[in-house]
Amino acid sequence: MPKIVFNKSITGVVFIVAGVILVVFGFLFLRQAEDQRYYKETQAVVTRLELFEDEHYETSAGRNTLVEATYTVFVKYTVDGKEYEAEYGIYSEYKAGDKVKILYNQENPQETGQPSSRVFPFIFLGVGCVLVIAGVICLISWVKSGRKEEEKPEYNFDRF
Repeated sequence: MPKIVFNKSITGVVFIVAGVILVVFGFLFLRQAEDQRYYKETQAVVTRLELFEDEHYETSAGRNTLVEATYTVFVKYTVDGKEYEAEYGIYSEYKAGDKVKILYNQENPQETGQPSSRVFPFIFLGVGCVLVIAGVICLISWVKSGRKEEEKPEYNFDRF
């Protein structure tokens, strides 16, 4: 019986910690999306790539898998006749001349972001909340099962 009690407590704590982490990231992503809510979308052109990580092999489950090289991607875009350059991110699939959509702050066009789904932060928040609730339920169940064990009288059947 102690093994089950131990598992409930560990599971509860793991669920709560994972849930809190997801909720925090959900709020961070939501805040970022809110900050960029008034950004304007424009088209940019990939101008240069700087090697971030060389291509290499990773071994997993006894298999070697080729991981493509990744590059820091820089883009140029024009706002009100003035040209700007910004770092777009780290990717492996872009090449110079590719066109991408970016967001820029109308008050400060050098501040950029990437268009993203507003659903993504809510998924993190929802899953995080479910994990926290599941963790609390596990811990409550653990506490209740521990109390029941303490309330049961001990019998020594070896005497009979």
